[in-house]
Amino acid sequence: MSFPSYSILCTQCDYDSSGRASHGSYYYKDDEGEFDLERQLGWCNGCQSITAIEDFGKTSKVASEIRSKLELISLKMAAVWANILNVLFKSRREWLDSTIETINSYAKYIELAEARTGQERCLKCSSYVVIPTSLPRKGEI
Repeated sequence: MSFPSYSILCTQCDYDSSGRASHGSYYYKDDEGEFDLERQLGWCNGCQSITAIEDFGKTSKVASEIRSKLELISLKMAAVWANILNVLFKSRREWLDSTIETINSYAKYIELAEARTGQERCLKCSSYVVIPTSLPRKGEI
């Protein structure tokens, strides 16, 4: 298994860095539970390094995922017999619970994005003084 990594050598100064800053799972936790945190690589002035920072720019992708999951629920729940199957089969109830939990997680991401876009934080030191980067991927240079 391979993990995404980066290597940076600045041609304007002596900065040199490499790592796997966006590897792993990041979550927010509140009174209603946990939800996924989208992240991206960025420069943090607090850490003075490239690190994982919050990413609130994927709301349209997340909204599309919500619509897709709701359509799937509608298809699977449209018939009267679907409710009978839900009572009889634990796997269907678990699928429905999991899908609803995912939708709620996406909705929380959108709420947070609306409130905090432009105020992204470093996920290492919590600094607000960050600059998102758009580093080229291998082969794009």
